[in-house]
Amino acid sequence: MQTDFLDKILILLMVLILPVGIYTASKYAGQLDEPKEEQVQIAEEKLNEAVAKIQEAAVPQQEEPKIAPIEIADVSYASESGELIVSGAAPAANLNVMVSAVVTPSTYNTKTKNKDGSGESVLGEQVEVHAVKTDSVGHFTYKRKVDVKDIDLIELRFEQSESSATVQYNLVENKRTL
Repeated sequence: MQTDFLDKILILLMVLILPVGIYTASKYAGQLDEPKEEQVQIAEEKLNEAVAKIQEAAVPQQEEPKIAPIEIADVSYASESGELIVSGAAPAANLNVMVSAVVTPSTYNTKTKNKDGSGESVLGEQVEVHAVKTDSVGHFTYKRKVDVKDIDLIELRFEQSESSATVQYNLVENKRTL
């Protein structure tokens, strides 16, 4: 009988100590896991930094050269002579400036459009390309005879190397629109 009583007390004691043991073991295991997680994070950060340095060293950074724009100084239309004069400065001296002219025909012009694929029949506009010589400093002057009866709007795009500038001139209103 005494052994039964002693067995019951020991079982009761084990039942009471079991949750305390589980709680203590989980806390101790959690404290051991936290430093491992921190160490893993620190190792990952160091690895990422090392990979970034290797990538920077392997691929040299190429700086894009700064491209100076073509500067348009003056746009004027002399109605007496019928000349459109554009003057400006290009970034490179002694190199040609390519001028693309898009001409919008006059709305008063009653010609019928041909659908033969010519430059005059493409959306009612005509594209022409000219080369303008620059001087030793890069200044240029582009002159073009235009007839107000045939042309309402002319758009000029100046290009040299990677630089460009666009001028749009409305001949009806006799003013620069772009």
